Amino acid sequence: ACQGHSPARGKERPHHDAQRATAWAVVTCAEVHRPAAVIVENVPAYAAWVLYPAWCAAMHALGYALAPMVLDAADSGVPQHRRRLFVVATRSKHPIELRLPKRDHVAAASAIDFSAGRWSAVDKPGRSANTLARVAAGRRAHGARFVAPYYGSGSGETGRSLDRPIGTLTTRARWALIDGERMRMVLASEGRELMGFPGDYQLPANEPQAWHLLGNAVCPPVAADIINAIRSTGAAVRLITDGDVAGVIHTADSENTGVDIYMGTGGAPEGVLAAAALRCIGGQMQCRLILDTGEKRD
Repeated sequence: ACQGHSPARGKERPHHDAQRATAWAVVTCAEVHRPAAVIVENVPAYAAWVLYPAWCAAMHALGYALAPMVLDAADSGVPQHRRRLFVVATRSKHPIELRLPKRDHVAAASAIDFSAGRWSAVDKPGRSANTLARVAAGRRAHGARFVAPYYGSGSGETGRSLDRPIGTLTTRARWALIDGERMRMVLASEGRELMGFPGDYQLPANEPQAWHLLGNAVCPPVAADIINAIRSTGAAVRLITDGDVAGVIHTADSENTGVDIYMGTGGAPEGVLAAAALRCIGGQMQCRLILDTGEKRD
């Protein structure tokens, strides 16, 4: 999990160790299934983890050559600067060399709907003096329309032009949109496009829940570029939209199906059914349960 490594996590807390430890699940999965290729995504700070060399050594011991690369989603045409570390592990003598396309950057304005959302006056009573100072600095630098982190440093000091990709989105709605004398937070529906998801991609109606999912996601265009680059080397990557049980069963007969590993996300009932089916034929599944509502967490 990236939260244990990201500098944005704030003060070190006990649960961060548990989050960092999830990296070893990749090693276990690779040991059991031995897929031809494994793709790991995390924040760049993952490479500074004290156990990162040990993690790499474990993957090497399993016969994998590692090709780490830091990619910016903006270079895949996503209207967001989102630098992430991708480690492509292949069962080969040397690390794989991927030829990834570099597309023109897309402006954040392409995802913004100025007719949507609930606006409030910039100078409303009770507005933080720091917020007002950031808005004033943004106006001087970018004019009447721009975005700025509602808190923080970096772009938070001067705002950010809508003519360039937005800064990294997180699991919270942290970017404010300023339009003259009014302002609001960037909406999750806009975040969907800023992450590169299609417009019809379904998000929870609850804004905090939607942001939690978006902030933890991998930008689809980046994933697609990596998958296509791996395919161009001769490796096979199969994508399915439905049929969890059938998909996981294929991994138990890899010699005939050509499927070494199955990865997915979805509902808990479907996951239990798929795990039960796989267990019946001698396989195993590793899952992480995400409780996405306060009611479920209670």
